[in-house]
Amino acid sequence: MAVPVMNVGILNYFRPVLSFIFIFVIIYAILEKSKALGDDKSGLNGLVSFVVAVLVILTPGLIKIIEFMLGPFVVLFFFILFMVIIFLFMGVSSSDIGKFFSSSAMFSTLLVISIIILIFAFSNVYGGAIQGLTAGEGGAAGLGNTVGKILFNPKVLGATFLLLIASQAMRLLTGSK
Repeated sequence: MAVPVMNVGILNYFRPVLSFIFIFVIIYAILEKSKALGDDKSGLNGLVSFVVAVLVILTPGLIKIIEFMLGPFVVLFFFILFMVIIFLFMGVSSSDIGKFFSSSAMFSTLLVISIIILIFAFSNVYGGAIQGLTAGEGGAAGLGNTVGKILFNPKVLGATFLLLIASQAMRLLTGSK
C-alpha cells in the first residue's frame, strides 16, 4: 500500500489565515497603487486593509467566494505568464507585449473573464438561496420572492446580457485608436 509523503489536509486549518493574508495584501496593494487615501499614507492604507480583511473574514459567504475564485485566477495568471514566455522565446519584443497588455481590448477581455469567474463563484456559493427565491414553493408570497422571480427570470437575464454585450460593442467601436 502506498503511503502518502505529505498530508495536505492539515492546510485546511490554515485556510482562514491564508485568506486573511491574501485579502490584506490585495487591498493594501490596490490602496498603495491608486493612492486613494493620499500620498505617503502607508499606515492608513495598512489600517484600512486590516479592517477590510477582518470584515471579509467574518463574512463566511465572502470567504467561500474568494476561495472558489482563487483557483481559476491562479490558472489564468499562469496561462498568461506562459503565453508571455512563449512569445518572448519566439522573438516578440517585451515592449510589444507591454503594448498588447495595456490595450483596452486586453483589459476588456480580462474584465469579462473576471466577471464570468465571479458569476460562477456566486452561483456556486449562493445558488441554493437564489433557487429558493425563484422556485416559489407552494405559492409562497412576499417581496423577496417576487423580486427574485423578476430578477432571475430567463427573459430578464437574457435582456441584461444582450444590453451588456451591446454596450461593450459600442464602447469598442467608438473608441479612439
